Amino acid sequence: MTMKNMLIRMGGISLMLLLAGGCWEETKVSTRTRILPDGSCERVFQVTSDSEQLKDCPFPIPTDASWTISREKREEAEGKEKNTRYVYTAKRRFASVAKMARILEEDTDPMTLRVQPRIRFQKKWRGFFINYRYRETIPVLEPYRRIPAVRFFSAGELKEIRKLVQEDKDEKDSLSKAEQEELEAKAADWMRRSLFEDFFPLLLVEVKRLNDPELTVETVYQEKNRFYSLLNDDFPNIEKTVRRWEKEMKMPVFGRLLANAHEVFDRYQKKLDMAEGLWGYEYTLQVSMPGIISATNSSEIKGNIVSWSVNPLLLMFEESEMTVESRRVNRWMIWISALLVLLVFLALVVLFWLRRRR
Repeated sequence: MTMKNMLIRMGGISLMLLLAGGCWEETKVSTRTRILPDGSCERVFQVTSDSEQLKDCPFPIPTDASWTISREKREEAEGKEKNTRYVYTAKRRFASVAKMARILEEDTDPMTLRVQPRIRFQKKWRGFFINYRYRETIPVLEPYRRIPAVRFFSAGELKEIRKLVQEDKDEKDSLSKAEQEELEAKAADWMRRSLFEDFFPLLLVEVKRLNDPELTVETVYQEKNRFYSLLNDDFPNIEKTVRRWEKEMKMPVFGRLLANAHEVFDRYQKKLDMAEGLWGYEYTLQVSMPGIISATNSSEIKGNIVSWSVNPLLLMFEESEMTVESRRVNRWMIWISALLVLLVFLALVVLFWLRRRR
């Protein structure tokens, strides 16, 4: 079972996008976080793409005046061809990691898709050392939180899905063809159910706002299973889906619902389209820590810098957590200890001298 087949069956990406090929990893998003010894920090976002205009990105790319923004045009050679790439960079210094975390974790419009990291930081004094601990967690993407993958799939199935998503060629296939097809079908069902559960509360809100006796919130809620059973390959195209309900259930009121809620549905559709476009991104994170790295879940360490590559596809199924710890000599404690030792030594010398005089 190939990654391409998996995605086609799951309905998350259009076949045209897959066959185009060139869209894959065309946009690279990276973050660099530098933790300073006093607990302050610097965050740098960088987007490299083939478009001069910064596209609406699911990753939290700052654009406001509180960040230092720069743009660059680069000519990159790929074999005998040269490609033009545009680099957008946003940089900002923060008095503390907690302040940076609050800004990056600010609530966004629920009608948009955003990868919002959760950041935690600790700085502790332990004797002659200062210990630092940094953790950044990227939660499961919003459209797929309604039905947690860990409850829908077994641990073994999630392991197989992870292998497929990462396209790990080193691991041998542990499933037969029939088992692979069964897992594909189950994954497609999970994705469709997740998207439907994410859309259904919005549908109820818009039905209530329509206030039409032919279509009440109670009716929609009671017919929820029927609505789901009528989904076809058009879903998650909201307009085509509602039109199908209108035709199959012979309820013209759905046409009035579309007319009344078209702006809201269009915004929600944009969110789903952005989820599709997520697969065209490559996302990397880098953290620079004070002192010497003492522990991390990263496999890429260079001096006091650790790096991670996050596969956006995996964010459908599980969160991604990056942790790193470092240790730095507490010079003040050493100087204070040395001073105390010196004072004790001088006190002993003076005491010995006084006793000799007696």
